[in-house]
Amino acid sequence: MIKLYYNDESTDDYKIKVKTRPKIPTSVHRYTEVTIPGRDGVLHKDEKSNEDIQIDVEFNFISENYMHILRRIKSWFIATGKLSFSYDRDFFYKVKKITFDTAEVTAKKLVNFTAHFTCEPYLYSEDGQQKLKNPTQLYNEGYEACPLYKIYGEGICELTVNEKTVKANVGQNMIIDVERELAYRDDGKIMNTYTSGHFEDLRLKGGNNTISITEGFTLEITPNWRWY
Repeated sequence: MIKLYYNDESTDDYKIKVKTRPKIPTSVHRYTEVTIPGRDGVLHKDEKSNEDIQIDVEFNFISENYMHILRRIKSWFIATGKLSFSYDRDFFYKVKKITFDTAEVTAKKLVNFTAHFTCEPYLYSEDGQQKLKNPTQLYNEGYEACPLYKIYGEGICELTVNEKTVKANVGQNMIIDVERELAYRDDGKIMNTYTSGHFEDLRLKGGNNTISITEGFTLEITPNWRWY
Protein backbone atom coordinates (compact mmCIF):
# COMPACT_ATOMS: atom_id res chain seq x y z
CA MET A 1 0.00 0.00 0.00
CA ILE A 2 1.34 3.43 -0.96
CA LYS A 3 1.69 5.98 1.81
CA LEU A 4 1.94 9.73 1.30
CA TYR A 5 4.06 11.88 3.60
CA TYR A 6 3.57 15.62 3.92
CA ASN A 7 5.47 17.79 6.40
CA ASP A 8 6.42 14.79 8.57
CA GLU A 9 2.89 13.38 8.82
CA SER A 10 1.51 10.50 6.79
CA THR A 11 -1.79 9.21 5.43
CA ASP A 12 -1.72 6.64 8.25
CA ASP A 13 -2.00 9.48 10.76
CA TYR A 14 -5.30 10.51 9.15
CA LYS A 15 -6.54 6.98 8.40
CA ILE A 16 -6.88 7.66 4.68
CA LYS A 17 -5.57 5.69 1.69
CA VAL A 18 -3.90 6.60 -1.58
CA LYS A 19 -6.07 4.84 -4.18
CA THR A 20 -3.50 4.45 -6.94
CA ARG A 21 0.13 5.29 -7.50
CA PRO A 22 0.15 8.89 -8.79
CA LYS A 23 1.57 9.72 -12.20
CA ILE A 24 4.50 12.09 -11.80
CA PRO A 25 4.88 14.46 -14.77
CA THR A 26 8.23 15.62 -16.09
CA SER A 27 8.78 19.35 -15.90
CA VAL A 28 8.83 21.29 -19.16
CA HIS A 29 12.04 23.21 -19.83
CA ARG A 30 11.41 26.83 -20.89
CA TYR A 31 12.49 28.11 -24.30
CA THR A 32 11.62 31.30 -26.14
CA GLU A 33 10.95 30.82 -29.84
CA VAL A 34 12.53 33.43 -32.11
CA THR A 35 11.56 33.74 -35.78
CA ILE A 36 14.08 35.41 -38.09
CA PRO A 37 12.77 36.66 -41.45
CA GLY A 38 14.35 34.79 -44.34
CA ARG A 39 15.65 31.97 -42.17
CA ASP A 40 14.10 28.52 -42.11
CA GLY A 41 12.72 27.13 -38.89
CA VAL A 42 12.64 28.73 -35.46
CA LEU A 43 15.49 29.52 -33.05
CA HIS A 44 15.03 28.38 -29.46
CA LYS A 45 16.54 30.55 -26.71
CA ASP A 46 17.18 28.54 -23.55
CA GLU A 47 15.61 30.38 -20.58
CA LYS A 48 17.52 28.12 -18.15
CA SER A 49 14.40 27.41 -16.10
CA ASN A 50 11.57 24.88 -15.87
CA GLU A 51 7.80 24.94 -15.42
CA ASP A 52 6.12 23.86 -12.18
CA ILE A 53 4.58 20.39 -12.12
CA GLN A 54 1.21 19.25 -10.76
CA ILE A 55 0.91 15.92 -8.96
CA ASP A 56 -2.67 14.65 -8.67
CA VAL A 57 -3.32 12.20 -5.84
CA GLU A 58 -6.58 10.28 -5.37
CA PHE A 59 -7.58 9.37 -1.81
CA ASN A 60 -10.40 7.52 -0.11
CA PHE A 61 -11.55 6.58 3.39
CA ILE A 62 -14.61 5.28 5.20
CA SER A 63 -16.07 7.12 8.19
CA GLU A 64 -19.40 8.01 9.74
CA ASN A 65 -17.90 11.36 10.71
CA TYR A 66 -16.31 12.04 7.34
CA MET A 67 -16.75 15.85 7.44
CA HIS A 68 -14.53 16.02 10.51
CA ILE A 69 -11.82 13.99 8.76
CA LEU A 70 -12.05 16.14 5.63
CA ARG A 71 -11.58 19.27 7.73
CA ARG A 72 -8.50 17.75 9.37
CA ILE A 73 -7.06 16.75 6.00
CA LYS A 74 -7.53 20.24 4.56
CA SER A 75 -5.82 21.72 7.61
CA TRP A 76 -2.94 19.29 7.08
CA PHE A 77 -2.59 20.26 3.43
CA ILE A 78 -3.07 24.02 3.89
CA ALA A 79 0.61 25.01 4.05
CA THR A 80 3.55 24.76 1.69
CA GLY A 81 5.90 21.91 2.46
CA LYS A 82 7.59 18.63 1.55
CA LEU A 83 5.75 15.87 -0.29
CA SER A 84 7.05 12.30 -0.59
CA PHE A 85 5.80 8.76 -1.14
CA SER A 86 6.63 5.48 0.57
CA TYR A 87 8.05 3.95 -2.61
CA ASP A 88 10.68 6.73 -2.88
CA ARG A 89 11.02 7.96 0.71
CA ASP A 90 14.53 9.44 0.35
CA PHE A 91 13.31 12.02 -2.18
CA PHE A 92 10.71 14.77 -1.97
CA TYR A 93 8.94 17.54 -3.86
CA LYS A 94 8.63 21.14 -2.67
CA VAL A 95 4.92 22.02 -2.69
CA LYS A 96 3.85 25.58 -3.52
CA LYS A 97 0.05 25.20 -3.28
CA ILE A 98 -2.67 22.54 -2.94
CA THR A 99 -6.23 22.48 -4.31
CA PHE A 100 -9.01 19.93 -3.93
CA ASP A 101 -11.77 18.52 -6.06
CA THR A 102 -15.23 18.21 -4.50
CA ALA A 103 -15.37 15.06 -2.35
CA GLU A 104 -17.76 12.30 -3.42
CA VAL A 105 -19.55 10.37 -0.67
CA THR A 106 -21.36 7.06 -1.24
CA ALA A 107 -24.28 5.69 0.78
CA LYS A 108 -21.80 3.54 2.72
CA LYS A 109 -19.82 6.62 3.79
CA LEU A 110 -16.96 5.88 1.42
CA VAL A 111 -15.34 9.22 0.63
CA ASN A 112 -13.31 9.77 -2.56
CA PHE A 113 -11.41 12.99 -3.19
CA THR A 114 -8.44 14.24 -5.18
CA ALA A 115 -5.75 16.70 -4.07
CA HIS A 116 -3.70 18.59 -6.64
CA PHE A 117 -0.16 19.43 -5.47
CA THR A 118 1.53 22.21 -7.43
CA CYS A 119 5.25 21.65 -6.95
CA GLU A 120 8.55 23.16 -7.93
CA PRO A 121 9.90 21.50 -11.10
CA TYR A 122 12.46 19.37 -9.28
CA LEU A 123 12.73 16.24 -7.17
CA TYR A 124 15.04 16.79 -4.19
CA SER A 125 17.03 14.23 -2.19
CA GLU A 126 17.04 14.13 1.60
CA ASP A 127 20.81 13.67 1.71
CA GLY A 128 21.13 16.93 -0.24
CA GLN A 129 19.72 18.72 2.83
CA GLN A 130 22.72 17.79 4.97
CA LYS A 131 25.25 20.50 5.85
CA LEU A 132 28.76 19.79 4.53
CA LYS A 133 31.65 21.57 6.24
CA ASN A 134 34.53 22.98 4.18
CA PRO A 135 34.23 20.65 1.17
CA THR A 136 36.75 21.22 -1.61
CA GLN A 137 35.15 18.79 -4.09
CA LEU A 138 31.54 17.77 -4.60
CA TYR A 139 30.12 15.34 -7.11
CA ASN A 140 26.60 16.08 -8.39
CA GLU A 141 24.75 13.04 -9.78
CA GLY A 142 21.67 15.07 -10.72
CA TYR A 143 20.59 18.31 -12.37
CA GLU A 144 22.35 21.62 -11.76
CA ALA A 145 21.88 22.42 -8.05
CA CYS A 146 21.29 25.73 -6.26
CA PRO A 147 22.99 25.30 -2.89
CA LEU A 148 22.83 27.28 0.33
CA TYR A 149 26.26 28.55 1.43
CA LYS A 150 26.93 29.72 4.96
CA ILE A 151 30.18 31.58 5.61
CA TYR A 152 31.62 32.20 9.08
CA GLY A 153 34.31 34.81 9.63
CA GLU A 154 35.06 38.51 9.50
CA GLY A 155 36.13 40.64 6.54
CA ILE A 156 36.44 40.28 2.78
CA CYS A 157 36.02 36.71 1.58
CA GLU A 158 36.24 35.09 -1.84
CA LEU A 159 34.09 32.03 -2.53
CA THR A 160 35.13 30.23 -5.70
CA VAL A 161 33.10 27.47 -7.37
CA ASN A 162 34.45 25.92 -10.57
CA GLU A 163 36.85 28.86 -11.07
CA LYS A 164 34.06 31.47 -10.77
CA THR A 165 34.25 33.81 -7.76
CA VAL A 166 31.82 35.79 -5.63
CA LYS A 167 33.25 38.29 -3.14
CA ALA A 168 31.51 38.93 0.18
CA ASN A 169 32.10 41.35 3.06
CA VAL A 170 31.25 39.04 5.95
CA GLY A 171 30.37 40.23 9.45
CA GLN A 172 30.41 37.13 11.67
CA ASN A 173 28.30 35.15 9.21
CA MET A 174 26.62 35.34 5.83
CA ILE A 175 24.17 33.00 4.12
CA ILE A 176 24.10 32.95 0.32
CA ASP A 177 20.92 31.42 -1.08
CA VAL A 178 21.70 30.72 -4.72
CA GLU A 179 18.15 29.71 -5.64
CA ARG A 180 16.61 32.95 -4.34
CA GLU A 181 19.66 35.03 -5.30
CA LEU A 182 19.73 36.41 -1.78
CA ALA A 183 22.47 37.04 0.79
CA TYR A 184 21.59 37.61 4.43
CA ARG A 185 22.78 37.17 8.02
CA ASP A 186 21.48 34.85 10.73
CA ASP A 187 19.63 37.83 12.23
CA GLY A 188 17.75 38.38 8.94
CA LYS A 189 19.65 41.43 7.70
CA ILE A 190 19.81 41.46 3.88
CA MET A 191 23.42 41.52 2.65
CA ASN A 192 23.15 41.58 -1.17
CA THR A 193 24.96 44.93 -1.31
CA TYR A 194 27.85 43.34 0.60
CA THR A 195 28.49 40.89 -2.25
CA SER A 196 29.84 41.22 -5.77
CA GLY A 197 29.63 38.69 -8.57
CA HIS A 198 26.82 36.52 -9.93
CA PHE A 199 24.78 34.14 -7.79
CA GLU A 200 24.34 31.76 -10.71
CA ASP A 201 28.12 31.24 -10.79
CA LEU A 202 27.78 29.42 -7.45
CA ARG A 203 25.52 26.68 -8.83
CA LEU A 204 26.79 23.12 -8.70
CA LYS A 205 26.89 21.59 -12.17
CA GLY A 206 26.34 17.94 -12.95
CA GLY A 207 29.53 15.95 -12.30
CA ASN A 208 32.61 17.19 -10.46
CA ASN A 209 32.68 20.59 -8.73
CA THR A 210 35.65 22.33 -7.09
CA ILE A 211 35.13 24.76 -4.19
CA SER A 212 37.51 27.05 -2.32
CA ILE A 213 37.21 29.90 0.15
CA THR A 214 39.60 32.53 1.52
CA GLU A 215 41.81 31.22 4.30
CA GLY A 216 40.50 32.05 7.77
CA PHE A 217 36.83 31.57 6.86
CA THR A 218 34.66 28.50 7.48
CA LEU A 219 32.14 27.30 4.90
CA GLU A 220 29.02 25.14 5.25
CA ILE A 221 27.17 23.98 2.14
CA THR A 222 23.67 22.57 1.92
CA PRO A 223 23.86 21.30 -1.68
CA ASN A 224 20.12 20.85 -2.39
CA TRP A 225 20.71 17.98 -4.84
CA ARG A 226 17.85 17.81 -7.31
CA TRP A 227 16.57 15.99 -10.40
CA TYR A 228 13.79 16.67 -12.95
